[in-house]
Amino acid sequence: MDFYAAKAQLEEAERKRTLRFDEERQARIAAGKGSMLDNLIEKTYPRHKDMYRAAHRVVRDVYKGWYYRKVKSLVQRALRGYGNIDLWNLDSYLDGWLPLALRELARIHVGYPAVVYDHYGNELYKLDYETTDEDSKDCSAIWEQTLERMALGFDAHKVLSEHSWSMDTEAEQELRRIFKEGMLLLMHNFDALWD
Repeated sequence: MDFYAAKAQLEEAERKRTLRFDEERQARIAAGKGSMLDNLIEKTYPRHKDMYRAAHRVVRDVYKGWYYRKVKSLVQRALRGYGNIDLWNLDSYLDGWLPLALRELARIHVGYPAVVYDHYGNELYKLDYETTDEDSKDCSAIWEQTLERMALGFDAHKVLSEHSWSMDTEAEQELRRIFKEGMLLLMHNFDALWD
């Protein structure tokens, strides 16, 4: 069966279903069991019956389609970590949850990496066998600050994407600088995102 034959078959089934729906509605109205909306449309606006049916179909199909897409996306997120609905704007999806995850990691972390890099790729600190508890606390604080700066980079991107600024203002330049710094920190410390 080709595309056009399948399309014709579906249109014929829809036409039959619509006729059956009209006949059932007419029978309900004749028996006095029609809904208030059915009676109102039949008596007051007989020429708008087709518009009512079309609007009913659109609302039904849109609502069912929206509900189906949301449930499908939830299942996909549970199975693979993202849904098809997230892919059309992946940067916005990451902006929504990654800063929260980075801040939570900074808040609850038990360990921290042996080496943390700045946004240029230079070592901010490196632990060795002679590290004292005092040095360890400093390393922990530096790691928390680094995670916060990564999260701020994503926040800056979110603000930039929400406001379509066309001017090259000082505020926009600062947000772009923060975003770039956050992404470079993420790149250089990507292997250290563990707890």
